[in-house]
Amino acid sequence: INGQAAVATMACPTTCISALYGARVVVSTLSISATGANSNGVLVDSGAMLNIQGGMTFGACGGDQIRVSARGLLLANSGATLTGTSVAWLHVINGGFATISGTTWTFSSPTYTAYTIGLSGPSGIEALNTALNGSATGPRFFIHYGSNVRTSFNGLASAHFFPGSVPGTIQI
Repeated sequence: INGQAAVATMACPTTCISALYGARVVVSTLSISATGANSNGVLVDSGAMLNIQGGMTFGACGGDQIRVSARGLLLANSGATLTGTSVAWLHVINGGFATISGTTWTFSSPTYTAYTIGLSGPSGIEALNTALNGSATGPRFFIHYGSNVRTSFNGLASAHFFPGSVPGTIQI
């Protein structure tokens, strides 16, 4: 799904893009916001794969900007710009996995009402050689039920890697 030379805007009353049931989807050059309650910008679920390939902006969403669940896989080989108010930037649950590598994400002061990233049971995020620039309001992370996060930028990893105005929480 490519917005072509100009960034196409998608303002959706429900989830804007759903990759489901083994689908393989590539997105680029889009500006996404989901206005409905609990509506996600992007949903990757049920063994599907979604690849972000540049030129993306994620705006305000009634749910998460990006949600990955049920063995879904997010591959972000290019960064994006994040704005507006949402529940979370990246919510990975129920066996989902997100790989964010070699990219730069720009946080243009979004507000996250739950957390910047959230993981639950068991799920994973790998953010290697990735820069997260800018700031966000809300908790940095919420990680529980056997989930894992692996981060580094120039060989460094830290609990402050993900932006937010409040420390994150880990529950074992």
